Amino acid sequence: SILLFSIFCFLFSIPTTAQTYNWQWALKGGGDKGSKTGYNPEEIYDIKVGSDNNYYFIASVEGRYNIELDGVPQTAWNNHLGNKDIFLFSTTCDGTVRWSRAIGGGASDYSYNLVLDSSNNVYIAALVFPWLNWAGNQHYPVHFSETEYVETPYDLTGNNPAIPPDHNLPMEFYKHAYLVKYDSNGNYIKRKVMESDAISNNSNNDITNLTPITSLYNLMIDSEENLHFVGVFGKGNYFDNNINVPPNYKYDATTGKILWQYRMIKCTNNLDYIDDMILPVKDSTGFSSSKDMFFSYDETLNRYYIAGTRSWGSATTSPPIVYEGKPIINLTYLLAINGFNSTNGSEASEIWRREIYSAQSGTQLAHSGISSLQIDSNSDVYIGAKIWRGFNDNTVKIYDPNNPTTTTYPLSPTAHTYLPTVVKFNSNGQVQWAKHPSSFAPNYSSNTSIRPKGLALNGNEVAFGSNEGYFVWDNFTQNYPLYHGTSPTVLRFNKQTGSVTGMDYIVGPAGANNYMTAVATDNDGNYVTGGILTGLFGDSNSVMGQLWSNGPSDFFVAKLGATPCGTSASVENFNDLKITVYPNPTTDIVNIITEE
Repeated sequence: SILLFSIFCFLFSIPTTAQTYNWQWALKGGGDKGSKTGYNPEEIYDIKVGSDNNYYFIASVEGRYNIELDGVPQTAWNNHLGNKDIFLFSTTCDGTVRWSRAIGGGASDYSYNLVLDSSNNVYIAALVFPWLNWAGNQHYPVHFSETEYVETPYDLTGNNPAIPPDHNLPMEFYKHAYLVKYDSNGNYIKRKVMESDAISNNSNNDITNLTPITSLYNLMIDSEENLHFVGVFGKGNYFDNNINVPPNYKYDATTGKILWQYRMIKCTNNLDYIDDMILPVKDSTGFSSSKDMFFSYDETLNRYYIAGTRSWGSATTSPPIVYEGKPIINLTYLLAINGFNSTNGSEASEIWRREIYSAQSGTQLAHSGISSLQIDSNSDVYIGAKIWRGFNDNTVKIYDPNNPTTTTYPLSPTAHTYLPTVVKFNSNGQVQWAKHPSSFAPNYSSNTSIRPKGLALNGNEVAFGSNEGYFVWDNFTQNYPLYHGTSPTVLRFNKQTGSVTGMDYIVGPAGANNYMTAVATDNDGNYVTGGILTGLFGDSNSVMGQLWSNGPSDFFVAKLGATPCGTSASVENFNDLKITVYPNPTTDIVNIITEE
């Protein structure tokens, strides 16, 4: 027995080599109007990988004409002025486009994440807006597919195109918040509109009694395939009349403030209401847009996490979010709250919170921000963020302002600029590790534009999407020439220690800033990524090739892989041992034959 154990110990101590990742393919999409800078360029917002190992993406496209995906023209629904549509598409593991679909109306439409069920049906929460030009008889209805759309007043039976229609009739046209379901091939299945009350154009003209526009924040799906999301509502009735909001939640003309009610909502994968609970957010305060709020559900602990960045602004003009009577005073926050039917009987109550602080300039709050959130099977919590550290500023910390003595975790970066950062917490909110660049690379000269986003868990690795140019991460350095610009980058960390295990970036030309905005792990253990392309990147001599944007910006997707499709990647590669053991079974001598 001792000899047999020793032999097997020897076999499993054979030297191993780290997995080598390479960029295997890339493609781009978008129109010719995408903003190059600013808050809303064409970009990839989220990536999910199906049980079929196909990739599913949600992005935005701008404009009505010259929209392409991997060189193939696409149909868009927004008007010619250059508003945005939601854009869903799917590829195979090897980058072949399976299907694509624009969603929305003539004005700009918004949706920032998607979820998949076990059959790879696709779900989104969408905020959509039609567009009409009454004088010009132009109408751009909201489309959910080529054949499924919301009728406008122009589409009413018997309407005379020469006469302006009666746009004061109640119609679905005036509603904006939807859950939408598609099958795994992109075919429209159904939608659920949130607003239950009859709404007409008159409803939007009474400024003294104005109902705030409904919004839906990011979706999650649990093991029973129920959907969870946050809804933001004004007065009225919602979700098949199951949600009833009091009449004081409206625009207040005397104060100039809008009152919203926030609710956590659960529904079936058939988009039928199950339950909801009010979030204790103080009236006239609230979360920023769904683009800046991230949401996850820990089913093991029956707990929700809400993280993000509250409205930009100064300490005096940007009011804090007040949750359960306690203000979030910094721009960046992470909240853990109880879920439905929690064991302590207090639904939506706060369990713990953390904020990121660094010194502000005058009344201006430091513009740190959380951009990504993940929960693992151990109920550990990971955030991806950017933090601001000013020159000689040693005040940067993670803490709960209501309990700083026992919660403060100092951050001690050497570099002084906006820094991509990954933090691991345990389920009690204690920081396990925090990782940011070790220092500047030699050619660093001045602050660069970074927009890190995208976090994925992969075995014992954590992958984070960033855009890099002049940072040192442990033993990995990116040192572009002076004033070069930044490149989409995947940083990989050891899940237990936070040590950096890899840095892979897509080279771009001098002067261009390209961005990584989404990262996911596929069923082979490889990475699929997406982001913003503002001109050109890639190497024409590489397998991935080179991509040019169609306009000021496009979105891109690219695969970072260590193995071909259908071949599982692992953290380590073992030698291929061919072993014969006999006799089997035995109670005495065992013989082992190997070619090694």
